[in-house]
Amino acid sequence: MLRVSSIILLLANYYCLGQIVINEIFPAPEANQTEWIELYNPYDSNFIIDGFYITNRNSSVYVPQKLVVNGKSFAVICQDTTNLTNEVSCFLSQTKIPTLHNDYDVITIRDGDSLLIDSIYYDFRWGEKGASLERYDWSEPATDSHNWHISGTQERHSVCQQNNQTIKDASIGLFYGLSDNLIVVDLLNSGRLPLTEVNIKCELVAEENGEELQILIFMEEIEAFPKEANRHYEYNIAYLLESLKYDFLRALHIYVSFDSLGTLVEKDFVIELNLPKPFSGLCINEFMYDVEKGCGEFIELFNNTNDTLNLYGWKIFNRPSENRTTLVEIGDSSKIILPKGYFLIIWDSAFFNCFEYLRGDSRIFYSEKSFGLKNGGDNIVVYDRIGICQDSLTFLPTWHKGNISNTKNRSLEKEISTFISSDSSNWFTCVDVRGGTPNETNSVSIKGGEEISVVVEPNPFSPNSVTKPKAKIRYVLPFKQARISGKVMDLNGTIVSELINNELSPSIGEIEWDGLDFNNNKVSPGGYVLLFESVDIVSNKVSRIKKVIAVGW
Repeated sequence: MLRVSSIILLLANYYCLGQIVINEIFPAPEANQTEWIELYNPYDSNFIIDGFYITNRNSSVYVPQKLVVNGKSFAVICQDTTNLTNEVSCFLSQTKIPTLHNDYDVITIRDGDSLLIDSIYYDFRWGEKGASLERYDWSEPATDSHNWHISGTQERHSVCQQNNQTIKDASIGLFYGLSDNLIVVDLLNSGRLPLTEVNIKCELVAEENGEELQILIFMEEIEAFPKEANRHYEYNIAYLLESLKYDFLRALHIYVSFDSLGTLVEKDFVIELNLPKPFSGLCINEFMYDVEKGCGEFIELFNNTNDTLNLYGWKIFNRPSENRTTLVEIGDSSKIILPKGYFLIIWDSAFFNCFEYLRGDSRIFYSEKSFGLKNGGDNIVVYDRIGICQDSLTFLPTWHKGNISNTKNRSLEKEISTFISSDSSNWFTCVDVRGGTPNETNSVSIKGGEEISVVVEPNPFSPNSVTKPKAKIRYVLPFKQARISGKVMDLNGTIVSELINNELSPSIGEIEWDGLDFNNNKVSPGGYVLLFESVDIVSNKVSRIKKVIAVGW
């Protein structure tokens, strides 16, 4: 009952506060330390009284000494200055004071006429032995844990100094979030005083062809912003960007200004993004989805930009929906993908059984979450860290090309890495003997933008067929005249036939393959790779292309 009564009395007297406040207390000292009370004068004028009372929850002590607390300064009251004198640089009153109880207490300071100057309540469950309790906001009642903090200084107190944690007279708090295509911003008056003439502007900084662009998201002028007032802003990023031409989102820029006692205070918050434009910068380049026991699936990404991209917070989904949200989230901030480089996402350590040489490769993120690609077809969707879809595709087993009888442990690869991933005509069965080329150039790859073109018809063909006994290989070169070579390799990389060798050709021509090897024997049915090369006779520039040819029964 005594504890409750003391608190009620404290609250009842709160509105009699004087010019100084109890700002910091040291109620539970270690051995050879002393208890003390620190006072603070938050005003410009000095505070002086002759004689004062200090009370705790069950006793009162009159101090006949003069108490002096200069404007914007501190004073310390203690009984024993052991291990404290050298640290006190403000007014020190050494006198008998009531014991500061280690469970809870109510402390008051009164003038000689017993008029209340200030009062506090503390519970030592809020504190820690050997550390002071600091008052966060001197203008608010010191009656609960929210207004008290354990000192975080190295000395474990801030005697005669501004508290380690304390509210500022004028301050703005800004909180932001970037996810699910949304920019969410909260503006809070986190200071002790109301603010006026508050301005906030939020914009995205983008880049196109090396030129900087500013994309305004929102802007507001606030005439009056009371203490603890809050403004909430929420905007859809994808909607803002869908019609905009840009190469990169470089940063989110938030500018805030406000009037603080006649002084303009400006703050800039810059959040680095460095995100490429969707479906053109970072794309799905290879994936393996149908594996035998002992091997692991993977998804490979390709960075088509000239910038290093940090993949922290990026997410990879398979068939995201309300009922199925299986995903891998890259939670390692060290994971980057270099310009024109590759990066792997795996979710089964069995991957290394088939690609042992990649063990320890920093360009791999291994997720232990339950994930997998369906053998009958699935979606792969890649989101960046702010929720923008960067690339996606929906694949089917029919994407495998080349009439290869067994596609187990064979990845699907892009022929041109920079082409849109949803174009099934750009995907082919890997012809590398390992079954995949993770973190390497695709086995069926050609560089986008080359003018060389090769068309194989029919494909597949069969040397045993009456109607399709040969494959006609028609080509268009980027040169008026060139020397051309054409070789056919099996899936182990062994050359089985040489169709043409360093022969002069115009820019358009045709050669054939009858399905025979060097010994004029019919090759076995399956997939083969045509390696076609042309060398310009003027500039000696070389162009190469690979093409999958299927031989049927």
